[in-house]
This record gives sequence, C-alpha cells and structure tokens, in this order.
Amino acid sequence: TAVAAASGAGLVMTCPEAACVADVAAYFRAALDRAEADGMDRRQVCLDVGIGFGKTRELDRELIMQLPLLRREFAEQ
Repeated sequence: TAVAAASGAGLVMTCPEAACVADVAAYFRAALDRAEADGMDRRQVCLDVGIGFGKTRELDRELIMQLPLLRREFAEQ
C-alpha cells in the first residue's frame, strides 16, 4: 500500500481466504486501516470479496447475497 500511496495509484484489495462474511469484513477493515496508515485515500481503494478464490461455493453465494450489507459498511463516509 505504501507504493500505491506514494505514486497516487489506485489499489484493488482482494480477500484471499475466509470462512464467513464476517472474516471478509474483518479483512477489509484491516486492509483499509493499513492503506490509510500508509497515506492512501479510501477513494483509491477497490475492495474485492474474491468470489471463487479460496472460498466454498456456499460462501461465494453468501457473499453475493451480502454485497449490499458490505457496500453499506465500506462505502465512502
């Protein structure tokens, strides 16, 4: 995140593994905290739940169903 912050580039943060939607939310909170600590503006960051990457099909389905909730939680304030 420090390189992206220094260059002004955007950054996509993908949750690599999770057991539940709460794990994905926790990963995003930590990732955004790290990015902001490195000087990134939240508007430079795109959060990707990582459908199909290291998750079960059931969790993929649950993440899709919970996208509106995640969006509300992580939308720019």
